[in-house]
Amino acid sequence: MFNSLKVGFYLAIKDITRASILTTILIVFIMTLTFLNLTVGRGILVGLPKGATNVYDERYSGDLIISKLRKDSYIVNEQAVENYYNKLPEIRAVTKRYLHSATLTSDYDARLKNSEVNDSTSGILTGINPIDEDKVTGLSKYIVEGTYLDPKDRDGILVGASMLFRYSPLDSPSESTIKNLNVGDKVRITIKNKDYYYIVRGVIKSKVSEVDRRIFINIPEYKLIAGEKDFKPEEISFKFYNGTDPVEIKNKFYAEGLQRYAKIQTAVESQPKFLNDIGLTFDILGNILGAIGIIVASVTVFIVIFVNAITRRKFIGILKAIGVTSLAIEFSYILQAIFYAFLGSIIGMSVLYGFFVPFFDQNPINFPFADGILYAPLSDSLSRFGILLIASVISGFIPARIVVKQKTLDAILGR
Repeated sequence: MFNSLKVGFYLAIKDITRASILTTILIVFIMTLTFLNLTVGRGILVGLPKGATNVYDERYSGDLIISKLRKDSYIVNEQAVENYYNKLPEIRAVTKRYLHSATLTSDYDARLKNSEVNDSTSGILTGINPIDEDKVTGLSKYIVEGTYLDPKDRDGILVGASMLFRYSPLDSPSESTIKNLNVGDKVRITIKNKDYYYIVRGVIKSKVSEVDRRIFINIPEYKLIAGEKDFKPEEISFKFYNGTDPVEIKNKFYAEGLQRYAKIQTAVESQPKFLNDIGLTFDILGNILGAIGIIVASVTVFIVIFVNAITRRKFIGILKAIGVTSLAIEFSYILQAIFYAFLGSIIGMSVLYGFFVPFFDQNPINFPFADGILYAPLSDSLSRFGILLIASVISGFIPARIVVKQKTLDAILGR
């Protein structure tokens, strides 16, 4: 067997070196495209929900989010929570959010017919410290119209893009949008049947529904109009220093028993279920595309090796006649298949991590609800590399086996 493998290795080297350069380049090019199809196609599909997850973490939840318990109206004993997290050196920034349901109305002084209603929509009035919020979520970067909220501004608000018809053209009974609202317009905010008037300073489009259906206002002004006696936040989001494990910080909060007062979640735990469902769906679709790519690659290798073997039947017959074993001949064709797959995959890996991944990192795909990225971890790429090699081995063996099984004399005479 060892001698057969040595002879097979020798034959494979001779076949590859004597093959047409253009043919070799074409086969390697096909294998490169096949590898990229396995990784890039799936990576974009899986990258869409991954991008949505990243957007959710960066622009809303932060690395850790503390929110009110379902049974409470706000974070109970918020002072105890604050006293503890102020001691944690891993925390880089904190933002508190005060929430209250409200109705936003534009053209509130327009004359209406008996059958008409004001141009309005419901949302969440959110009291924030603009500086703290920007440190955690970078909210100011997602102003698409107007300017960011000044901490000293008592008359201005920010409006989420999903509340405006031009960004979210919805017209359903369950969720409406405002059709006529621009930066600089004076609007009415209604809370507990009381009206307050503010000027729209800017429009926010973060691609996170929890942000884009909110009205942002400075905390002092929020406290003035919310009418609550005990002002405590409904949400607290944290940004940690690089290298900090959110799960470890969460466990520290739990060790202090602070889960009695609030819901403490990492960014992953707080994500809406639909994001996880989308991730699983696109992962399945990516695997289906990958399986199709593997089949295409296998057929390609099969055809290449089969055509090569058929055109060299006479040569194979002579090899068998002079005593070269079938194992050596089959092994030589398997090695050729491995060579094409290996070289094509190496080139594909170079293109993937040298061009595609950096390109999509710098230029994410602008989907309506996420910034699509190319998700291609090295472990996934290596696994597909291995699958492609295995498929090539099988696809190289089968046609070689078919030709080698022919009778020696028939192969030499071409019968």
